Amino acid sequence: MDCDEALRLLKGGLEGAAAWNQRRDAGEEIPDLHGAGLRQARLGSADLRQARLGKADLR
Repeated sequence: MDCDEALRLLKGGLEGAAAWNQRRDAGEEIPDLHGAGLRQARLGSADLRQARLGKADLR
């Protein structure tokens, strides 16, 4: 998945997080989300292990 698709999924609520997790479980490469705008995204159910989130806006 590319960065734009990853952001769409992560900002997509519980359904988006579930799709993110399925794609990770299937072995898809995690894009670099350094500096990504994830403001107000609900990330509690997303598996973000090893995700590169340096300087991402997580407020």
